[in-house]
Amino acid sequence: SIALLLALVACQAQQPTTGPGGGTNAASLPGGGSVPAGMGTIKGMVQVGPDGGSLVGLDAAGGRNYQLSQAATPAKGGKVTARSDSDTKEVEVGPDGGFALVVKAGAEYTLEAAVPDGKGGVTKALSPTPILVPLAQDPPIVDAASLVTRRTGSIQGLIELKDAKPGDSPEGADVFLTGGTSVVGKAGETGRFALTNVAEGSWNVVVAKPGYKRQVVKGVAVKSGRPAMLEAPVVLERDVAQPTGVTGTVQSSDGKAIIGATVSVYPKDRKAIANTDVGLDNFTAVTDEQGRYEVLNLPPGDYTVQVYRAFYRLPPRRSVTVTAAAPQDLGITKLTSTVAYFGKVAGVVTDEKGQPLDGVVAQLDPPVTESQFTDAAGKFTLDRILPGEYKLNLAAGGYQPVIVPVMVDNKPNFTVTLPAGIQLVRGKGGPVVVDGGPKGPGPVSSAPPVSPSLTPTPVVSPPPQALKGIVTTLAGSTEGDSDGTGAAASFRGPFGLALAPDGTLYVADHYNHRIRKVTPEGAVMTVAGSTQGYADGPGTVAKFSAPEGLALAPDGTLYVADGGNLRIRKVTADGMVSTLAGSGFGDADGVGTAAKFAKPLGLALAPDGTLYVADKFNHRIRKVTREGVVSTLAGTVQGYADGSGTAAKFSDPLALTLAPDGTLFVVDMTNQRIRVVTQAGVVSTLAGSTLGYSDGAGAMAKFANPRGLALAPDGTLYVADAGNSRIRTVTRTGLVKTLAGDGSSAHLDGDLAVAKFGNPMGLAVAPDGRILVADFNSNRIRLIR
Repeated sequence: SIALLLALVACQAQQPTTGPGGGTNAASLPGGGSVPAGMGTIKGMVQVGPDGGSLVGLDAAGGRNYQLSQAATPAKGGKVTARSDSDTKEVEVGPDGGFALVVKAGAEYTLEAAVPDGKGGVTKALSPTPILVPLAQDPPIVDAASLVTRRTGSIQGLIELKDAKPGDSPEGADVFLTGGTSVVGKAGETGRFALTNVAEGSWNVVVAKPGYKRQVVKGVAVKSGRPAMLEAPVVLERDVAQPTGVTGTVQSSDGKAIIGATVSVYPKDRKAIANTDVGLDNFTAVTDEQGRYEVLNLPPGDYTVQVYRAFYRLPPRRSVTVTAAAPQDLGITKLTSTVAYFGKVAGVVTDEKGQPLDGVVAQLDPPVTESQFTDAAGKFTLDRILPGEYKLNLAAGGYQPVIVPVMVDNKPNFTVTLPAGIQLVRGKGGPVVVDGGPKGPGPVSSAPPVSPSLTPTPVVSPPPQALKGIVTTLAGSTEGDSDGTGAAASFRGPFGLALAPDGTLYVADHYNHRIRKVTPEGAVMTVAGSTQGYADGPGTVAKFSAPEGLALAPDGTLYVADGGNLRIRKVTADGMVSTLAGSGFGDADGVGTAAKFAKPLGLALAPDGTLYVADKFNHRIRKVTREGVVSTLAGTVQGYADGSGTAAKFSDPLALTLAPDGTLFVVDMTNQRIRVVTQAGVVSTLAGSTLGYSDGAGAMAKFANPRGLALAPDGTLYVADAGNSRIRTVTRTGLVKTLAGDGSSAHLDGDLAVAKFGNPMGLAVAPDGRILVADFNSNRIRLIR
């Protein structure tokens, strides 16, 4: 098949100029037209390669004179679509394969190119990483990061507090890596954390929270594309000693708090610090909603403090001396929003024999851009670098790291081209500083950067990943309708799940036509329903017909998608069943029984009481108020189309889940996709394409009749990929990975790599990160932990 190579290039649009009235004149686009104020541009080229290669993006100065490979040719026709959470823009591909999109500034976009494949069909490519269009006050320069991030993984874990007092939470604990990488994260409300874009290798993970002793988890192995799961929670103990360190506030020039600024504190004598019990060479924190930061529990000594926030000028580094006294308040650090030109740093890395080194991580300190890896020719290019002084860190497993001082000037198309053949020497030891002074070794020029000569690599769907974790059975065994504990209980096709705050799990027992509940200990009992039929009433007097989706309200009311009866039912906390909306088959909006559904399935409940319904055979997303008023949010006839309201099309939507910001995620089963619906009814596609199985980003991923969907507190989507008998994960940027299951429909507990599922349906995620699975064919409730 013809592979599509989508080249996204760093483009610098003309700066807006101030008009006579003090307003901003629109910047001009190449070839005519203008970019209105508050907008930005994404420009690039679509090229087609004959070798079935993976997606690779290269760039060049000013976005001109770039190429992917000699084998790649400009696309002939087609279109490019840019999608953000609230905006979709589309443009035709030009005769030379080029395109230019005018989009909203301050937003992140994902690009999809679709061009004729020469065989009567269409070939698609998707950028797996979002493209940030800077805010209106910043220069309209568009990032052009590589479409494939090579040899990086992530580290995930859980933080717990020892002897925690009521109200104490691990939320906000700083998590970072040693080694000067400044990979930074924060723990969520449940103590979960994830560090992403971590280079392959062995790392020490640092967890720090004010009032608690700093903990270091040593030797965490990271492999490409695989989350490294910490085997045990990181337990923080209270620190009764007088805290030491530094505190402060970061604000903009107009006095507003800057959230998310990185504050890095580096010992001036790293060797001396490394010989202490702390054993660290950097200490990091991120500013909170008030712009405050705390870097505590530092050993006494001399340190350098650096504050960084994208699109602000780098402030001068500050020297401080930490004593055993109380933490020093460094006061307010003011950052100035800058009109700056992004620069680049390019070079070549070799071994002692002058042979190119592939896979060396190149990372700037401070980390103002994502790290990159050298290619097979030893070349790398770091782009989108704000002006300032940096240290370039070059590191690879088994080699001594090298530090190169560089300076990026505030000039158009500025590139620091390092001397050819920066050598890494085998062995252990501290970093080697390459002499060259703060301006960087060798000439500093504005010549085009050294572009990596990346050889496209075939996209191979990775097998289920051998993650640390285990799958067990909470309840159920053979087919039946028995209440009981663990294997003594039985189900007939468990489908939808809803989890209560106390850990009680509600199950729509499909072929038993009942609503069951399961305690955290695995005790199963029947809440409502008996034989198949339709009847309101208390407990087992009520009747359902093949119940499917569930949603639980804070007051304990359970909403049920009674698919066979074409109704939305309510079950109160004391087991009383009533009908909220629906009567016979149809697609009518209305109030109560005047409304009609065609197989209501998935449910999601908003904080205001609005119930969202996946109406399968109507191919629509419906809304039901507390009073039973039914309306249509999105969808019309069966098909596949992104768009707004009735312009969008679904094909058998099944499951729903609602994010805290109101974003609705939908399993669009027959379209084999995960869709996104905003509160305004704007529909877009997050991941998936055709029927099949493959991990990957966006349209590169494939599902086989996905059924269940659940959203974790950290924003990860979990998908019950029923046809593939796997549990998959989807990030908010559309990156799909396999969590558990090997594709065979069976029942087997064990590690994630060997566990088997039998047509998994419903999903629920507990606050502590445990995943509960309604394993339909095996008639069990499974637990992933």
